[in-house]
Formats: sequence, C-alpha cells, structure tokens
Amino acid sequence: MEEIRSVNNSYIKYLKSLKQKKYRKEHKMFLVEGYHLVEEAAKAKVLDAVLVIDKKDQIQGVKNYLINCDIIKDLANTVTPQNIIGVCFIKQKKELTSNKVLVLDEIQDPGNLGTLIRTAIAFGFTDIAVSNNTVDIYNDKVIRGTQGMLFRANFIEVEIKDFLSDLKAKGYKVVTTSLGKDCITPDQLPKLEKSALVLGNEARGLKDEVLELADFKVTIPMADVVESLNVGVAGGIMMYLLSKQK
Repeated sequence: MEEIRSVNNSYIKYLKSLKQKKYRKEHKMFLVEGYHLVEEAAKAKVLDAVLVIDKKDQIQGVKNYLINCDIIKDLANTVTPQNIIGVCFIKQKKELTSNKVLVLDEIQDPGNLGTLIRTAIAFGFTDIAVSNNTVDIYNDKVIRGTQGMLFRANFIEVEIKDFLSDLKAKGYKVVTTSLGKDCITPDQLPKLEKSALVLGNEARGLKDEVLELADFKVTIPMADVVESLNVGVAGGIMMYLLSKQK
C-alpha cells in the first residue's frame, strides 16, 4: 500500500485538478467523497483507486493509497469530509437501453440535477440525456445529490433538437411540462410504449423550438396561489406517472 504524505505530490496535484470540469473531461476521471459513494462506485466497477487515512478502509481490487488529513482536506469539497476519497472512471456512453428516457436541457442548479438523477433511477429512467449547457454531471454537488445513483445511469450528452427528432423517428413520444393553454392534465395522458420526458431550465423552462417537438404538453394541477413547481419536483411527479403506465 503506497503512502503519500504531501499535498505537493504529483498524483495528488493530478487528483486536485479533477475538481475542475475541463480536467475531468480531459482525463475521463472524477472524484467521490465518503464511504457510501465509494462503495457504490466499487459496485458499478468504475472505481480506479481509493485514498484512505486508515488501512482498514482499503478496498480489494483497486489501487490503495494511505494519506493524511491535510490531503483529504485538500481534495475534499465538503467542510467535514469523511476519511476516504474515491477516484473513478467516467463510464463509456451506451446506446439507449430502455423505453423511458429523461432529457434535460439547461438545468443549472447542481442540487436539482442530483435530485433528478436520483429520482430517475427510482422510477426506471436509466437513460438520461443532457444538453452540453446543463451543469456537469460530475460536479461534486450533483454527485452527492444523487446518493450514488449516477453510477446506475446511462448518460448521453446530446444536442437536444436533433436527439428528440431521432427519438421520435424511433417511436418515442416526447412529453414536456408546460403552463400553456394547449396542455393536458396527467390523467389525460395516454399509455405510452416509448416515452421521453423533457425538462428545461429552472427560470426559463424549455425553448419554443423544443416545445414544438412535444407530442404531449402536461400541466400538473396545483393550487392557484402557486405559480410553478421546482423542476426537480415536477420531474419527479412526471417520472412517477410515466413509470406507473403498464
């Protein structure tokens, strides 16, 4: 078990660079903090190495490094980090694996994205397509928000219009949420064999050019005093409803 004691070690400097999106993308690697996320990464077979303070926390089958508290603090993003850091591979993207797809365009808040990913896995939306102007999936706040569920998703980075057009050609029905007048309520939504739920920016919603591709625009009934729902909440409701269609 290799021991590293300095924050100036070249490997530690490399790992620290992975806190930035451009280096995660370049090296196709990212970091996770804490026992639960490291365990989930190991289950998903994307764990390359672990850095631990106590030898008893080492993990079989991957590289293990013994480090100190200074290094943990240097690599961690949380105020009171747990004593383990995982170094993970970014998984190779696959083609669509199911008949339910979550499509996210310009989601900006890491907490919202983390919630949506976690909820998507809960309701069987394992294929998650994201626009390149959506917050980075491997942002540390996103990762923590997913509670490890990002390891169970198949992420596809897409140009939204082209991707939706391709889905429609494959028989998928595009479903969006909207507050417009030409909307239906959830109970009016027919049974869909293949569905793509599209959610947009927290402040602006979906662009008109995306809404034009929708087969069904759904308004979620709510009290008049509430103007709109958080995208994570609205997305959760819609994914639940679509998952219940048999």
